[in-house]
Amino acid sequence: MKFVERVMGMFTKPGETIKDILKEPRTEEPLVIVGVFALLVMISGYISAGSLGGGSMTILSLLISVVVVLIGWPIATGVVHVMALFLGGQGKYNPEMLNAIGYTYIVKYIPMLISMAILFFVPAMNTAAFQVTPTMSQDQIMDAMRQMVTEMERYYTNPLFILSQVVMYLGLLWSCYLGSIAVQHGDNVSRTSSLIAVFVPAIFYIVLSVGMTFGSLILMRTLYGL
Repeated sequence: MKFVERVMGMFTKPGETIKDILKEPRTEEPLVIVGVFALLVMISGYISAGSLGGGSMTILSLLISVVVVLIGWPIATGVVHVMALFLGGQGKYNPEMLNAIGYTYIVKYIPMLISMAILFFVPAMNTAAFQVTPTMSQDQIMDAMRQMVTEMERYYTNPLFILSQVVMYLGLLWSCYLGSIAVQHGDNVSRTSSLIAVFVPAIFYIVLSVGMTFGSLILMRTLYGL
């Protein structure tokens, strides 16, 4: 299959397409796919930073977000491969698997774009309400911090923000489903084992991500007596 055929095939006939990718890996193709997704993550981070009152992200922050996605690709491939081995898999960590997992990122484009569009409608935090200056007293600083926590709670509990996150996670699960097909054929495991190998780490990641977001909010509420 040609590149465009493979891209379309991930949406229309993923099983056949992934088998073709495993037979004939071309590293530059998934690298482009993952790279574009990394740019989408960077843009999403820029939008979120503006909504949270963080101002413009630095060039270093933007580059780090891209690097994290690119590094996460081989790490994610390694994690699901190790899980598959524990479940009786006989495959190897090779370019074929790396290529196949990289291609699964393509289906996350649409959910990511939808998520970014939704974020535009989430009211930004009112940073003016919790500005801290050197002349403020300890009590005034505490009041500003409490206001910051209140603004963060308003932002994170906004139904549109929650919807944007749900859409993004649905994209991740869609990608994981395709990843399970790659694991099934690349690591020679049963369908059930491939689903377990991919979805257990994914669910752990989602729980950890949500927990860190709302856990930090709960912690700050406790610290500032809210």
